[in-house]
Amino acid sequence: MKTFYVSTVVAALMTAAAAQEAVNPVMEKFADHISLYVNFDDETVNPALAGGEKTLKAPPRNPGFAPGLFGKALRLGSASYHCPGNIDFSKPGTLIYWMAPAGEWPVEGKYPYLFPFVAFPGDSKIVMGRQAGDYGKTRIYLNVETPERKDWVGNGIAGGSGRDWAKDSWHMIVFSWTPESTGISVDGKPVNEVALKRPLAKGEGEWFAFTTQLKDDSVHQVMIDEITVLNRKLSDEEVKSLYDETLKRVKK
Repeated sequence: MKTFYVSTVVAALMTAAAAQEAVNPVMEKFADHISLYVNFDDETVNPALAGGEKTLKAPPRNPGFAPGLFGKALRLGSASYHCPGNIDFSKPGTLIYWMAPAGEWPVEGKYPYLFPFVAFPGDSKIVMGRQAGDYGKTRIYLNVETPERKDWVGNGIAGGSGRDWAKDSWHMIVFSWTPESTGISVDGKPVNEVALKRPLAKGEGEWFAFTTQLKDDSVHQVMIDEITVLNRKLSDEEVKSLYDETLKRVKK
């Protein structure tokens, strides 16, 4: 029943998007594996498709929207979602989202600290972002932080810090995982995968969130769009194909 429901909703979303000549290829390539999809096109942070609870974990903070990759993007504020049914960190999966600078970098001579994604899969914390200052010169990072500091594991894409990204240029971020590893990819590059020191999660997890900036004059200045969670891990070839196909459609 769930598969039928997901397929029906995906078909409806594709029909609506096609009318605007903007169909995210993730819908066609991986329709049977989507457990969460958020596109912001209705100028809310509510999921367009959710395998679990659609209700937000907390009310969005100061949401604001702007033209995105397809339709609208989250320009201001944050959005938090429940894990059960929507994302399962105890089994292989993939998170895909697109991010763009909403302003010119640097801001007053400084590059902002980016904190677009955080998740709580039980007794650990997953953080994806870019540090400010010298630490953020070379990479976007993905940390798995545990109660025991010795078990923390960091990962990142060298040369992918985004400091050279132009305003309003969209970039695909991929976070993939298994119970024993995490991987990160930026703009279709091969996934950089690292082994964990302890299992990522004992169950699906508790909640996860995306954050842009909370005030229009904030130095964060990023936009987020086309959030998709898949219930399987993508290969390097699938990541590259999805990135290339998406760019082709955006440029049409």
